[in-house]
Amino acid sequence: EARPRTYLDSVLITPDLDGERFVLTPVIRDIQRGVAFRATLIADRREVSSVESTASGVPVQLAVPDARAWSPSDPYLYDLKLELVQNGQTVDLVHSYAGLRKFHIEGNRFFLNNKPIFLRFVLDQGFYPDGIWTAPSDEELRRDVERSIAVGFNGARLHQKVFEERFHYWADKLGYLTWGEFADWGVDFSKP
Repeated sequence: EARPRTYLDSVLITPDLDGERFVLTPVIRDIQRGVAFRATLIADRREVSSVESTASGVPVQLAVPDARAWSPSDPYLYDLKLELVQNGQTVDLVHSYAGLRKFHIEGNRFFLNNKPIFLRFVLDQGFYPDGIWTAPSDEELRRDVERSIAVGFNGARLHQKVFEERFHYWADKLGYLTWGEFADWGVDFSKP
């Protein structure tokens, strides 16, 4: 993918439901004087807030007015426009999305968005008869999530495999929680 000399290498997006904001940490490659990072939050196709920064690796706070939380029953996702601007011109542009949610544990209970939730998870080993451990299509990744939801699961323990990013995309879009487990590469840690 072609990119300019100065470009957005990555942006870490951390939701803060209680603070009604996203905390964004941009990493800018070959940053030049006069280049600014701009993040714009889009809700229901309307720009609702924006923030700018001139630093790479420094978190910025993007307000979420009238915050709407992501949940399995309402998998609402905000659109994000992430850009580098120099002399009023956009020199790099990335479109992304994010869900505003909070997951935490109190005692022996799980909470999603400050409400108790029962995790009814399936153990998903990521096996596909037509592709072994690789899904044969994006459509099959989506159907995998839909089938699990249809039989009553609200998420999956993703077992010992690095799952495709598109699987997580469909989980986000369809309201499906995921719990990643460490992959087992056959290493015996008991030997010095």
